[in-house]
Amino acid sequence: MAGGLENVAVKQLDQGLDVTKPDHPHTGSLSPRKRKNDDRGDQPSELQDFLHRTKLSDMCKEDQKLVVLEHNNTVSTALKELALNNILSAPLVVAPDLEDLVDPDSSNADQYAAPSLLGWVDVHDILRAFLRHLEEGEKPIPTKMLQLMTILEHEGPRFANKPLVTIMGGYDKGLVYQANSSSSLLETIRDMFLKQSGPGEDPGAQVTHRLAIFDAHGYITHIVSQLDVIRFLLNNAKQLGPLVDQTVEELGMLAGKPPVTTVDPHEPTLLAYKKMLADNVQGAAVVCADGQLITNLSISDLRCIQPQHFGVLALPVAEFLALMHHTTYVGYSVHSSGSAKHPFFVEGDGQKRSRKAAQPDVSPTSVVEAKGDGPLKPYLEPITCTVQATLRQVLELLVENHIHRVYVVDKLDKPHAIAVVTPTDVMRVISGVW
Repeated sequence: MAGGLENVAVKQLDQGLDVTKPDHPHTGSLSPRKRKNDDRGDQPSELQDFLHRTKLSDMCKEDQKLVVLEHNNTVSTALKELALNNILSAPLVVAPDLEDLVDPDSSNADQYAAPSLLGWVDVHDILRAFLRHLEEGEKPIPTKMLQLMTILEHEGPRFANKPLVTIMGGYDKGLVYQANSSSSLLETIRDMFLKQSGPGEDPGAQVTHRLAIFDAHGYITHIVSQLDVIRFLLNNAKQLGPLVDQTVEELGMLAGKPPVTTVDPHEPTLLAYKKMLADNVQGAAVVCADGQLITNLSISDLRCIQPQHFGVLALPVAEFLALMHHTTYVGYSVHSSGSAKHPFFVEGDGQKRSRKAAQPDVSPTSVVEAKGDGPLKPYLEPITCTVQATLRQVLELLVENHIHRVYVVDKLDKPHAIAVVTPTDVMRVISGVW
């Protein structure tokens, strides 16, 4: 375990505006969260004991490479840095002025000016800010591809020159916690990753997807994401007891779920993303006219986009995905095909690909008759399961495919999505927070 974690401040970066050192007088203690029953929840005692024994420090990766963006970086610089490191997000800090700098090893180390955390910048935030930029003229966003593409190619470079600090939105909420590395995994999930929503509030809007851990000088030493927790749970599946072999239906993971956000494969990609932002989701099911699930459109599909490429957001969703992932969309001919095995995407050279479904209740692919025998790229195959999939199988799908959404479908052949299971759902189940 790297040093500097004996006394740390943990910040809800998805919702925060500033960093507080461990001795800050206004830093709050861990606040109580909604429980299913009593303080220990109604989960098996073995699971609760395991979650209490496991510490926040167990989630921290050794030698983790950290990327930090500064407030005066431009959007263009941020997108390049994110793409270079193949990541979607990074902390945003205000670097101290030169006159504020003090050698941390000197006798004045207590006055050392560390960067001040503003929040978190990710591609999701940049997309939201770009939409606001386009709507500043109070003109509706065009729906015709060529007209929209012209506007995007003109406005993209202008938007890219904006400093990151100017795109921080009002949706960031200041909420700071003080803790140390001995905080239990149960506390971390209940009081940091999950947050009780008030009456009439959307519970999803209060969820934190990542935490930053700071050393005594206020420098970020580690970042722990929801997926890090999910990976840890899978590696310790035996500790989850009988819960891990119960189905998503038995666990009540589908109860009260909102309708699945869907987009048409032929609508402009930017408008599809706008719909996702309105629904406060980071992924949408791409479905054909009869509701069949074709693939998934995600914020992660923007992972390597650059300002000079913003024009591609005018493309239809399916063509955008094919372009970004070096495949070919053949769905325009699917309506005239009588074959139930007709694929929507094929490899760029026109050869069809296939992958085997690993388990009867879990299918990371649609199997097609193929000339080739290699896998279709997994980010174009919707990752799905049925209501009979177990928690263990869901954990495996999330971790092995490095995704945050598993579609629960009615059937594996020509599936229709009925719900989405996310890492947040898993953490609610194991911690007893709803």
